Amino acid sequence: MTMLEEIRCYAMRSMSGHKLKLAARSGPLCPMQQSKLDREKKLSNNWRPEWAGDDNGARFKVHCVGKKVDVDLAMHTCTCRFW
Repeated sequence: MTMLEEIRCYAMRSMSGHKLKLAARSGPLCPMQQSKLDREKKLSNNWRPEWAGDDNGARFKVHCVGKKVDVDLAMHTCTCRFW
């Protein structure tokens, strides 16, 4: 029982410390999520979209060196299955 109480107190201190650190942050994302987004932005620079010729302009073939995926913006689907 004492060990569980110590774990609870540790978790509470940890959460309050993180809350204080994030209170000074001005952006909408936490630092870890912001760094992941920045990394994905940098990697997306190599991809080039080509319009696939549909009527509403929502379908694209997106390619990078050795990879091609089909992206449908209207249906929110992609053949890479990342979306």
